[in-house]
Amino acid sequence: MSVHDNKLLHDSSPVKESGLKVADVGSGTGLGLLDFAQRYPQSVELDGLDISLAQVPDRSWLPTSVNFRVYNVYGETPSDLVQKYDIIHVRHLTLVIKENDPNAVIQNLLKMLKPGGYLQWGEFDLRNRAIVHTQPENCVVGLTELQQQMADFLHTPRVSWPDQLNAHFEKAGMQNVLLEGRCPSRSHLFAHMDVSLLVYEELIDMIASQKRATEREIQELRTMLSKAGSESRRGSVWIIKELVAAGQKPCL
Repeated sequence: MSVHDNKLLHDSSPVKESGLKVADVGSGTGLGLLDFAQRYPQSVELDGLDISLAQVPDRSWLPTSVNFRVYNVYGETPSDLVQKYDIIHVRHLTLVIKENDPNAVIQNLLKMLKPGGYLQWGEFDLRNRAIVHTQPENCVVGLTELQQQMADFLHTPRVSWPDQLNAHFEKAGMQNVLLEGRCPSRSHLFAHMDVSLLVYEELIDMIASQKRATEREIQELRTMLSKAGSESRRGSVWIIKELVAAGQKPCL
């Protein structure tokens, strides 16, 4: 079994079978699912599941094989989704997982998976994030402060579970489990950093809208964000490994 570029590849995987059903949990804008739609035949049913569909394109833009519906990973599993899917793809639930423990979510995902089906889960390894720079003397004050202050305002504990996803899969009784990790190439580090800063900008906006901080504190966060952006343009960036775990639900 191997996983590459958000794909699940396995000798016994039913990706060529007619009537295959695939779910993308935490589908967001739906871009990942739409990418899947280009790879799979029209007979494959592709469902995007998310707690909000605010970012999903209008139905008229979507292929007939793609559908979206509201779904809460901590909620009761809808009866029509029980054992529905051959493959479930999950990505970037770091801010969703409670108390540093993904086991409840894994159990809910397995309820939707057919016996013999495959679960793939991708996350950034934030625990082992590091700062790299093109020159040793490059400043990293903004990058360091932004990371620390955002964790405080979001009340997020140090994320410790992504690099243990394989152990969590095995604990849930899954078979053929693997965990792979990869870092972006050096040429892509700046682009990845840009995306990270955009995420932080959205998080600061969320903190402001939910009044988790005073106006002065919000302005300080925006100043740190600007400083981090300047430091990245001068050659200092975060390097974050992406981890992908995959496993198979036992057959009956």
